[in-house]
Amino acid sequence: MPTADVVGYKPSEEPIGTKTILKMPDSAVHTSYQGEIDNGDTKLERFKRKRKREETTHRPPDDVQRSKEASDEVASESSGACLSSDDSRMEPGADPCTEATVPKVLHDDLKHKYSQLSAECVNLRLEIDKLKSENEELKATLTNTQFSFSSIKSKAVQVLFFTGLTSVLFEWLIHKLKDSVEVVRGSMNLKDHLLIILMKLRLGLCNKDIAFRFNVTESDISNILRSWLPVMSATLKPLIKWPSKHAVLKNMPKMF
Repeated sequence: MPTADVVGYKPSEEPIGTKTILKMPDSAVHTSYQGEIDNGDTKLERFKRKRKREETTHRPPDDVQRSKEASDEVASESSGACLSSDDSRMEPGADPCTEATVPKVLHDDLKHKYSQLSAECVNLRLEIDKLKSENEELKATLTNTQFSFSSIKSKAVQVLFFTGLTSVLFEWLIHKLKDSVEVVRGSMNLKDHLLIILMKLRLGLCNKDIAFRFNVTESDISNILRSWLPVMSATLKPLIKWPSKHAVLKNMPKMF
């Protein structure tokens, strides 16, 4: 504990243990506060100058600005005119602005032309269908008039004349040969190939005549003959029965 003998010592009147607050002079506080105010004003002025420079740099020219404002005014007036037009004459789903700019007389004329074109389109489609049907009939007629097995198969007399076989034997022969022969001419089927072979063997027609009848070339007929005859010979050989010498002599006329 300090004693009273210390020079200049004055006992504190505050109780021991309390905090001692140091007080600054009023002049120092005023000077610090004034400096902060001056610093804030400087920053504010600097910010205003920077903002002004940015607005001056990015602002469009006066002519462009006035043109843009005029365009906006025209667009707003047009929109108002479209909205104020009579909606009772518009069809559902139509654009009000587009519909309002088309006169009623012109609209009716275009509608009438559209109806006429629609009717013509329907008539043309019907005509196309009719022509397609006639084309199919002509193709069928041409196929029937062209010489082939399909053109004579319904007439037993013609089948027997050209092949020497009945229709039943002809079909059996096709079934017997179909696994051993091949189609030489793609436009003809196996029955036409066999008909050519039998006409050549039975009637002895020349290749040019047969080619003319079937509307093919002579080389096609030659290829068919060379391809089919060896196969037919090997396949049908077991069906050929030669009589024995005794049977031949027994059935010979007495003069021999």
